[in-house]
Amino acid sequence: MTPNSTSLDSSVQYVGKNNIVVGNKVSLPITRIGTSHSLLDFFPLLNVLLVPCLTKNLLLINKLTSYFHLQVIFFYSSFIVQNRISRKTVTTKKHDNGVDTEA
Repeated sequence: MTPNSTSLDSSVQYVGKNNIVVGNKVSLPITRIGTSHSLLDFFPLLNVLLVPCLTKNLLLINKLTSYFHLQVIFFYSSFIVQNRISRKTVTTKKHDNGVDTEA
């Protein structure tokens, strides 16, 4: 999910009736759905939701691990994304309080 339409390479208007419910139980509308090569530096993402009221890009780890056969290992201040079969590291990122920062 992204709040920024420029993060999408291509998109179409979202015609569903679903909303995104965030931690404070506020329901946010989805306006478009598309693809992105810029949100992750190692894989293209499909079915990215444009939710303009979000303040950060959000990634569902289960989609990442099931679509691309990856595993994510979290540490206190960083995480590693590895190929689940070969165990080869795809990327390493630092994070601050759960928010990805460029390594």
